[in-house]
Amino acid sequence: MAGEFEEIFLKVGAGNSILVEGNAESGKEFFCRLLLRQALDAGFPVAILSFHPESHIAWFREFAAKNAALVRHAEAPENLTELGIALKEQGKGCRLVYIDFFEILSAKFDTDDILDAIAFNVKKLKAGKISFLQAVNPEAVDAKQMSKLRELFDIDMEVRRKDSSMEYRYRRHPTEFGQGWHGFSLSEVVVESKTLADFCRTAMEYELRVVGHYGRNFSKFDDEGKRELFRLSQASMGHFKEVESLLQMEVEAAKLPPASKEELLKILEEGLLEERVMKERYNEYADESGDEKAKAVFSRLSSEEADHERTVERLREKLSK
Repeated sequence: MAGEFEEIFLKVGAGNSILVEGNAESGKEFFCRLLLRQALDAGFPVAILSFHPESHIAWFREFAAKNAALVRHAEAPENLTELGIALKEQGKGCRLVYIDFFEILSAKFDTDDILDAIAFNVKKLKAGKISFLQAVNPEAVDAKQMSKLRELFDIDMEVRRKDSSMEYRYRRHPTEFGQGWHGFSLSEVVVESKTLADFCRTAMEYELRVVGHYGRNFSKFDDEGKRELFRLSQASMGHFKEVESLLQMEVEAAKLPPASKEELLKILEEGLLEERVMKERYNEYADESGDEKAKAVFSRLSSEEADHERTVERLREKLSK
């Protein structure tokens, strides 16, 4: 990469924590990927924890192909304790660990608990000279909590896209203070390209998470609230099916670089685990349900999950040859 942007990573010391702020249209995720790519160019492994890690790794396979193998990636856990464990496991030996899901966690947990977890993990990573990189949209966070979040980081950056360039500034930095904006042309770096398939996959993932969120909290509401949550869940499933149909039409036109055999096996291994878990859960539901109609439905679903398990096993065996 040319120009002033080359110096950004050089100003980040080992163990410095970095908060990158920007609204939904700022390109903060793209900017974080550029920081990660600079670490890769310097020969340092990096790690990514995200609710959609596959979109990140696809980007690195396309725009940082020679170093993509140095990118560790995993799906973020939905538990704050497990988050710390995952950060430790994924971050071991890495230069930067990146997370992009603060707003999602804030919808599930008390914000003060999230801030405590982040503070603890920033300190642990710093002790291992691992830099913690986090992206956040300040417009989606309470102003008081946002102020507390900023104080947890050594470096607080704000980014924005402006026509054909990107600008950034430091709110706080070990070697530079002030509010001046710095810029670089997007022609100096590979600008992220998103296909219709990318949009569809991400939208489908989030619609399913919406359904899961309402399902987990369904019993907490009165009858009217239950009806509304059920309606919203059905609407989200309707959205999922509409977007799925778009993806089916687009999938042949999507030109994503092929994944490695190891990545494909990992995807199938995780899928196999999910199929087994659901098979056992439906079995348990069938055993425990006192309703004969529900028992029959759960038994059938368990049987179907067993079929899915065998399908994934066949795919794994084929890949392993």
